[in-house]
Amino acid sequence: MAEGVISDLVAKALELLATSTFKKASSWWGARDDLKKLGKSMEMIQARVRDAEKYQEEEGSDAIKLWLRRLKLVLYQAGDLFDRILTVDSQKQRRKQNHKVHFFLRSSSPVLNWKIAGKIKSIRKQLDAINSDMAGLNLPSYQHRVGPSPQMALLMNNRATTPFVEAEDVIGRECDKDKIIEMLFDPKYDAEKVTIIPIMGFGGIGKTTLAQFAFSDQRVQNHFFPLKWAYVPEKNDRNAVMGKIFNSFTDSMPALNLMGNLHIKFCKQRNDAVLEAQRANLKGSQRLSNLTLDYRELAREKATPSSSGMNKMLMYLQLPPNLIYLRVGNYSGDKMQCRWLDVLSKLDSIIISECNTCKTLPHLSQLPHLKNLYLERLDALEYVEDEDDIWVGEDCGYAAHYFPALENLELDGLPQLKRWTRPSKSGGEQRRQLFPRLFQMKVCNCKELVSIPLAPKLVSLKVSRGNAKLFESNLVLHDDIPCKWLVGLSKIVSISISGCNNCTVLPHMSHLPLLKKVYLERLDGLEYVEDEDDILGDGDCGYTSHYFPALEKLNLINLPQLKKWTRPSKSDGEQRQQRKLLFPHLLHMEVKDCKELVLMPLAPKLESLEVFRSNEKLFESNLASPNKEASSSLFTSLKHLRIDGTKDSLSISSRLCKLESVEITHGMELRSLMIESPSSIRDLQLNWVNSGFCNILKGDFPFIEKLTIWVNSEELEEGNTSTYWQGLRSLRSLELGFMKNLKKLPPGIACLTNLQALHIAYMENLTALPDEIGNLSLLQELTITCMDKLIALPEEIDNLSLLQKLTIARMDKLIALPEEIGNLSKLSYLEINYCPELRVLPLSLQGLTSLQELVIEECPHLEERYSVKFHGRDRHLLQHIPDLQFSF
Repeated sequence: MAEGVISDLVAKALELLATSTFKKASSWWGARDDLKKLGKSMEMIQARVRDAEKYQEEEGSDAIKLWLRRLKLVLYQAGDLFDRILTVDSQKQRRKQNHKVHFFLRSSSPVLNWKIAGKIKSIRKQLDAINSDMAGLNLPSYQHRVGPSPQMALLMNNRATTPFVEAEDVIGRECDKDKIIEMLFDPKYDAEKVTIIPIMGFGGIGKTTLAQFAFSDQRVQNHFFPLKWAYVPEKNDRNAVMGKIFNSFTDSMPALNLMGNLHIKFCKQRNDAVLEAQRANLKGSQRLSNLTLDYRELAREKATPSSSGMNKMLMYLQLPPNLIYLRVGNYSGDKMQCRWLDVLSKLDSIIISECNTCKTLPHLSQLPHLKNLYLERLDALEYVEDEDDIWVGEDCGYAAHYFPALENLELDGLPQLKRWTRPSKSGGEQRRQLFPRLFQMKVCNCKELVSIPLAPKLVSLKVSRGNAKLFESNLVLHDDIPCKWLVGLSKIVSISISGCNNCTVLPHMSHLPLLKKVYLERLDGLEYVEDEDDILGDGDCGYTSHYFPALEKLNLINLPQLKKWTRPSKSDGEQRQQRKLLFPHLLHMEVKDCKELVLMPLAPKLESLEVFRSNEKLFESNLASPNKEASSSLFTSLKHLRIDGTKDSLSISSRLCKLESVEITHGMELRSLMIESPSSIRDLQLNWVNSGFCNILKGDFPFIEKLTIWVNSEELEEGNTSTYWQGLRSLRSLELGFMKNLKKLPPGIACLTNLQALHIAYMENLTALPDEIGNLSLLQELTITCMDKLIALPEEIDNLSLLQKLTIARMDKLIALPEEIGNLSKLSYLEINYCPELRVLPLSLQGLTSLQELVIEECPHLEERYSVKFHGRDRHLLQHIPDLQFSF
C-alpha cells in the first residue's frame, strides 16, 4: 500500500472532529464521551500508522497488510457517519435561515439520535481493538516527510485542473446529479447574485467527482454562459471562494507543459470560445513542436460562428514559441491576424488548407527558418502578402531577407489568387522580390495567378492548370533583374507545365545548363516550344551541345496544336541553322497525342522512345534528313521502343542496332509489320495488333527471350506445313492471349527448347493443346486460362520434369486432370480456379511430395469432396500438402 494514504485519511478525520460543528452536535445525541474516546484512539493510531505504511511498502508483511486493511474499512465507516452528521447540521442551519420554528432533531427524532450514537460507539470500539493490536506488530520508527503524499498531491492537482469526468466512469450517482441540477435550475435562486450549493462529506467519498458529473451534464453546458470550473481551496471563506471564481474568468489556465505533437479538433460552437482561446495558454508549452488546428467538425455544424468570432478566437490563441510544424485546416474566418506567427522563430513547415473564406494570411516572409509552405484550397485568397506590410523595417523584403529559408512552395487550388503580393496603396513601381533559397515550386489550379517572385536557385518547377501570363508577366522588370523568367534559374533541374489551355508562349528553356526533365501536358494553344529567332540570338545557343545541354527526359503529352519544336525564323537562311539543333544528352522521350507534330530535334543518345497516337511524319521527317551523318546516327542508341496507334504499315529500321525491347499496341489497322534487323531484340510485345503474328513466328529472332502477343485476329492457313518457331530458339517466356481465330497452336512449338514460362489465355476456339508441349523439357511455369472448348490436358504433360508451377483457371468444360500429373516431381504450386465441371483430382497427387501449396477456388465439386468445411469424404487424401486453400 502506498505510503501516506491511510494516514491522510486519519488526519482528515481528526480535523473534522475538532470543528465546532461536531463539538456542538455531540451533545444532541448523548455521545460526547464516545466522540472524545474515538478522537483519542485516532490520535494514538495516527502516531504509528505512517510507520506501518512505510514498513508494509518495504517489507510486505501480511500481518501489517491485514491491519491496515481493517483500519481503512473502519475509516470509511467513519467517513459515512461524519457525512451524515454534516448533512443533519446543514438541514438545521437551513431551517434557521428560513425563519421556520421546528423542534430540534434531538427531541423530534429520538430514533435517529439513538442510531447515530450507536454507530459512534461501534466505530470507537473497532478503533480500540485496532489500537490494541498495533502493539503486537513490532513496528520500527521512521523519519517521514512533511506534507501530503505524492499520491494525494497528484489527486489534489488533478482536482484542481480537471473540470470534466466521463459519464461511464461514474456509477450510481445519477440521482444525486439530478438533484444538484434541479437546485441549479430552481427559479427561487434567480434573484441571488451568487448561489452556493455545498456538497459535504468525508474526504475520498466522491464529492469532487459528483460536482464534475453535474458540471459535465449537457443540460448545464447548454443553460449557463459563461461556464467555468474553479478549484476552491478547502477554506470556509466566502471571499476566497468568490476570488477564485473571479480569477477563473480572467486568468490563463496553468501551463499544461505539453510536448511533441498536439492535434486540436474544434468540434462544437461555444459562446465562450474566444474566452477559452485566450485562457488556453498554449504559449506555456515550451516543448510542443507540432500543432494541428482542425476546424473540420466545426465547419459541418449548422450554427457556425461568425467570421469575426473566428478571427478573435484565432487571434487570442497564443501559440507555443518553439513550434516547428503548424497546420491549420477548415478555418472559417475571413482573415488571420497579421502578426499571429511573428514569435515563431523556429517554425519550419506551414500547411494552411481548405480555409475557403480566408482572404488574409499572417505575415510569413520574415520567419527565419521557414522551409516548407503549402497553401491548398483557399477559395477567397487573392494575395499571399501585402507589400505595404512587407516593406516596414530596414531592408525588409530585399534579397536574402525575404523568405530567407524557404525551400519548398506549393500552391494548389487557389482560384482567386492574382499575385503573390498585394500592390502598395501608395502606387509606384513594384519593388524587387525573390525567393533566395527556393528549390521546388508547384503551382496547380491557380488560373488567375499572373505574377510570382523570382527564384534564382529553383531546381524543380511544376505548373498545372495555370495562367499563361504567369510567364509573360515576368518578362519585363528591372534592368538588373533577368529579363526572361527562367534565365536566372541556372540550377533548375525539372520543369513541369500542364493544363494551361490558353498558353501560346513558354519561357525559354534551351539555355538552362542543368535542366534534366521537361514535362509539357494539355497546352491546347501551344504551336511551338521554342522560337528560333530567340535561340539564335543568344550567341552559340542552339548549336550541338549548347542546346538543352543537360536534358535527359522529355514528355510531350496532349499538345493538339504543336507543329514543330521550334517556330521557323522570320529571317532568311534559317533552315541551315535549324538542322543543327539536337538534344545532346536526351535519353528518354514520350510523345503522346501530338497529332500535328512533324519535326523534332535529333537525339543521338536516345535510349527510350514512346510514341502514342501521333503523326507518322514525325519519324519520316527525321529519317529523310539530308545530313547523312546525322541520319545515320539517328536513334542508333535506342534500346526501348513503344508505339501506340500505328496505321497501315510499320517498318523498324536496321539502324536500330541496339534495340532491346519493342512494344506495339493498338495497331488494329496495321496490315504490315517488318523488323529489318531483329538481332538485338530481347523483348517483343504485340498488343491489339491485327498483323505480324505469323511473320514473327516465321522470322529469325535469334536473341529474343520474351514474346507477348495479345489480341490478334490472324488465322493460320489451312494445310500450311510451314515450320514455325525455329527462329525463336532463345525464347524463355511466351504469352499468347485473345486470339479468337486461332483453332490450334502453330506446329513446331517443340523447337522452343529454352522455354521456361508458357502462358496461354482467352483462346475461345482452341480445342486442344498440342502433344508436343511435353517436349518443352526446361519448362518451369505453365498457365492455361479461359479456354472455353478445352476438355482435357495432354497426357504428355508428365514429361515436364522441371515444372514447378501449374495454373488452370476458368475452364468451363474441363472434366478431368491427367493422372500423369503425379509424375511432376518438381511441382510445388498447383492452382485450380473456376472449373465447375471438374469433380475429382488425380489419385497420383498423394505421391507428389514436392507439392507445397494447392489452391482451389470456385470449384464446387472439389470443395464438397476435399474441403474440411464440408467434411469432404476424400479430404484425407490431401492432408500431406502443407498449404491447402479453398475459396468459396
